[in-house]
Amino acid sequence: MAPEKHPLSDRLLSRLKNRRVVAYLVVLSAALAGMANFGESIVRLSRFVSASLETGVVPVVLPKDTGWIFAGYFDDRLAIYTEGPYFSVVRSPYPSQDKLPRQGELLRITNKERNIIIADFETKGLTRRFDPPWQQNELKSSDYTGLKLPVGATVEVRDVSMGAYPDRPVAVWVRVGSPR
Repeated sequence: MAPEKHPLSDRLLSRLKNRRVVAYLVVLSAALAGMANFGESIVRLSRFVSASLETGVVPVVLPKDTGWIFAGYFDDRLAIYTEGPYFSVVRSPYPSQDKLPRQGELLRITNKERNIIIADFETKGLTRRFDPPWQQNELKSSDYTGLKLPVGATVEVRDVSMGAYPDRPVAVWVRVGSPR
């Protein structure tokens, strides 16, 4: 007669039944991991609320916390925007100001709502979320996520990417996320 086969989970549980210390350690570890995750969520929420209160901005939450917005056309030779900018810097970790957005800055959307763009979003989802839209040469309807940042929304700069044709202003694209 062949011995009965038990699933691995049953064999592990039967071994742990007689070892209370190990079982208590497993339960304690799970509880600590849950509390740490909860604590991290509370810290993020408090930063989000404090950033909103101290600057008077409109906070936004982006699904999967990323997407690209068009910030404007910038002329390097004249050091001015020929179109835009569609943002203002609310808070910056840098000591000096710059006309171009920089990683880590908080931006407030001004003038006009901004579409959230992810290359090939309709067909490939978030797989190309780190690819700047200007690298495709033209935006397609499948690049639009359907999300828009309203005027007054505040986002954090995650990446900045620029591209231009020769002797033309630079298209400034900013990958944004929810403020931390």
